[in-house]
Amino acid sequence: MSDTERAFVQQGIKEHLRIDGRTLYQYRDVDIVFGSDVGCCLVSLGDTRVMCQVSSDIQEPSVSRPNEGKIFINVELSPMAAQHFEVGRLSPQGVELTRILERAIKESRCVDMESLCIVADEKVWVVRVDIHILNAAGNLQDCASVAAIAALTHFTRPDVSKYEDELIIHPPHEKKPLPLNIHHTPYTVTFAFFHQGSMMIMDPSELEERVMEGKLVVGINPYKETCVLHLAGSCSVDKQQIIQCTDMAFTRVKLIANTVKEKLKEDAHKRSKREAVGFSAALKLDKLSVMCKKSETLTMALEQLSCKPFQEDAAVVREAADVVSDGAVVTLLPAAAASGAPVWTQSSSDDDDDESSSGEEEADVEAVGVVRPEDKIQHVDLDDSEEEEVHTLQPQHLGFNKKKGREADGAVRKWYSDDWPS
Repeated sequence: MSDTERAFVQQGIKEHLRIDGRTLYQYRDVDIVFGSDVGCCLVSLGDTRVMCQVSSDIQEPSVSRPNEGKIFINVELSPMAAQHFEVGRLSPQGVELTRILERAIKESRCVDMESLCIVADEKVWVVRVDIHILNAAGNLQDCASVAAIAALTHFTRPDVSKYEDELIIHPPHEKKPLPLNIHHTPYTVTFAFFHQGSMMIMDPSELEERVMEGKLVVGINPYKETCVLHLAGSCSVDKQQIIQCTDMAFTRVKLIANTVKEKLKEDAHKRSKREAVGFSAALKLDKLSVMCKKSETLTMALEQLSCKPFQEDAAVVREAADVVSDGAVVTLLPAAAASGAPVWTQSSSDDDDDESSSGEEEADVEAVGVVRPEDKIQHVDLDDSEEEEVHTLQPQHLGFNKKKGREADGAVRKWYSDDWPS
């Protein structure tokens, strides 16, 4: 990172401005998509993508806790997420991420470990949480915590029964799988500090993480019970700032918990109705599509296309003329009503036909601009071809478009390019 970039980010934070346009305490939107298999989910926090898969196996318990199951958390940082990650080698960032998740999930006892016991001293369930970072765009900690808790809540294990000395694992068609007993759902919220701890932001991006002087990770559940408090960096934090961060984290965690509950309820409803679920179904609904672009309406006011000498506005007129057919002459007529009320509409006429004013059907083109009364008529020749078509733009009051069958919704309406003669 160059010194210019670093100074730019620091000066922006000092002026309460961020690179992506958010406020200092604004959190990015969280989106959750569950896979077709239980215990699999994909969580998006802005551009950060984390995928989590929960699996289970039967093993022997540990000697110190013979009547409790086990939970293993594995975080994988691949070069697909960021180019500085290495395959098969966990970076210091990955080690820190794994330890915070273990403290938030394992040490807080959010999962009932005794319910994972099948036979004391013999067989217990071992739950494995595999977290894969797909895209590192800042704040991996919060995104990974949401993915882990959502996957654990969504996961179900097979039912097991014991017949004499044999364990029978029942498939789903024989006995309904059982969900994990979860006491509470802790989520982490990350804060970054700048300017010797005097400035603080929530949910830092990748660029802000490279500039920050320190960070505070608060792990808290919706019952306002603090599970993790992790402070890293070289700056000192005041006690009042920690209390403020805890209160802000609790407010944010309640919203995240409600989002996870709604997504779980929606997924359960789809599975009960035998509807399409999983990542492929989400792609069809454009929830995960990154190449989809929504249609936008371009409106042009008179200030952008004014009736000054067209030597000044030639570029604007030429750009608007791309919509009109080649070899067309555009005529701009001033309005007789007050400024802002009338709009231009198109009517087509030939040189040998003067019946445009005798009730001829209007062309299917709606208004594109507003004309002021004091503006003069201007003619623009876009092409000097022999066979020219004349399109006259004349002011008319707002009304009802007969062919389209809908009312105009403002003083400036869309210009349908496909309705012009080719």
